[in-house]
Amino acid sequence: MARVFTRMGDGSASWLSEAEICQDLEEGMLDAADRGRIPELTDDEMERLYQIISNPQKTVSIERGNEVVATFDAGTLKLPVRAGIPVGRMTTVLMHERVLCSDTMEIGNTDYIMNNIF
Repeated sequence: MARVFTRMGDGSASWLSEAEICQDLEEGMLDAADRGRIPELTDDEMERLYQIISNPQKTVSIERGNEVVATFDAGTLKLPVRAGIPVGRMTTVLMHERVLCSDTMEIGNTDYIMNNIF
């Protein structure tokens, strides 16, 4: 059985069989449908996801018009605090936009603990 190179949700590399990928997709879809109280994906939609995930190309994309909005909560903390990269807030915003393809990002999260002085 052929193994397919893919990445897990945390970005770590993984080699999975077709059956393992299909099982993971099925479990994730059922969980999302239950939590979101939304309809389950059709067989065609599941096959489309499998084709995207198992694509052997290094860069994989979708057709224009089928994009989704990507957003990051606590975005300005991810690189400087969690990854230990010494960059300022504006540079972090630009990196998320230009490197990680983020459409929106929360930037006020570091000010939540501040009290306004009037």
